[in-house]
Amino acid sequence: QMTGLDLAARIRGIRPDLPIILVTGYAARMTEESMRQAGVRALLVKPCSTASLLETITKVLAEK
Repeated sequence: QMTGLDLAARIRGIRPDLPIILVTGYAARMTEESMRQAGVRALLVKPCSTASLLETITKVLAEK
């Protein structure tokens, strides 16, 4: 019963070092600021390809 942003914020509270990539079908409801506050490093919109998922994971892990 929680949104992806709520889940990301909870994860960030437990493991602030864990990079979070949010995959959602409801991206229109999110703002850059709300994602930043929740600790989301990247956003993918469903449906997404395996290639774009791999590219996003690689990019986020390289930022560390």
